[in-house]
Amino acid sequence: MLMVFLDQTHSRLKNQIWGTNNAFKYSKIVMVSKLPENRNCTTVEINNDIEVDLTVHCKSKTDDLGVRTLGPGIGFQFEFTPSIIIFARTLYYCSFQWPGDDKLHFLDVYDEDRWNCNLCSWRITRDGGRLNGGRLIGWNISPKS
Repeated sequence: MLMVFLDQTHSRLKNQIWGTNNAFKYSKIVMVSKLPENRNCTTVEINNDIEVDLTVHCKSKTDDLGVRTLGPGIGFQFEFTPSIIIFARTLYYCSFQWPGDDKLHFLDVYDEDRWNCNLCSWRITRDGGRLNGGRLIGWNISPKS
């Protein structure tokens, strides 16, 4: 039997040996006989298709990927392994800001219940984002804080 501890600050699974004092800093413990061998890593790409600098802040419930500024035509990517626990679905979302707009623009860039992609490539425009060249998905908008 393999003990798998889910760290509150990282989305990746961490295998720890039972009996160490470090086990107490993990909030969820799941018993599994073995990890699925076909659990693929998912990559999310964010590409700036706006003609000005784009400030991006991506995070999940447990991971904050930090704030970065992307010049026009520039992108970045991050990787993770989606949750193997049915009731702990993986969700990453990002806020977007650019000069001349006083609102925060939000987009779910990976939602395990909605997007079925191992490579989720987003083209970000002033009107929203396009996932893998598909239809435009509009913003969730809120005032800047």
